[in-house]
Amino acid sequence: MNRPREKLPLPLLAVPGCFALLVAGLLLIFWYRIEYFEVCPQCARMRDVQEWLVPFTRSSYYTHHEVGDSALTTLLDEWRYVDEHEHQWLLVRGVGPGSHELTGEGVRVAPALITPSVAPFVSLLHQHTDAETEAYWFARMTHPHHADFVRNVADRCAREQFADAAAFRDRLRQIADDERRLLIERLGRVHEPETRTPPRLLYQRPPR
Repeated sequence: MNRPREKLPLPLLAVPGCFALLVAGLLLIFWYRIEYFEVCPQCARMRDVQEWLVPFTRSSYYTHHEVGDSALTTLLDEWRYVDEHEHQWLLVRGVGPGSHELTGEGVRVAPALITPSVAPFVSLLHQHTDAETEAYWFARMTHPHHADFVRNVADRCAREQFADAAAFRDRLRQIADDERRLLIERLGRVHEPETRTPPRLLYQRPPR
């Protein structure tokens, strides 16, 4: 005679169910997180941010961030070129839930702020040119239409050696003319940002 199957007690059935819910909850917690990188267009400082989100929302319940100086920040502090200010953080790039890529306004200005060659280039400007020339380049460093132009000029200058200030100024003029020609070919008419003396880094949105 077949014996009837014994049913597991409900408390025992609840254990694997609770465990499954716990695992699912932990996965949601770690999956609903965004990590991104920001830059301040006034002092070239950088910030790495992690936000843990309430699942299925954009509301964060915990945020962690770390602020660091770029090589350009160090020079700006040394020369006292940037006044006290509240950081205007601009999102550069990041990753959201499900490996969703994030891109913000900062992606267009970051090349001329945090690219390694920019700090040596600015140092050459400070050493071998005048305040008006510095102001010209600083005004373009955080303009979305000119940041790549500045980065390209900095990259080329950083690879070369200059005998004296005159040699640097002559070569800078040549490189800038070449890169500016390429910029105009790519964008057409290019808005010229207002120069500020003494130089100040300040993000400017392009005119509509």
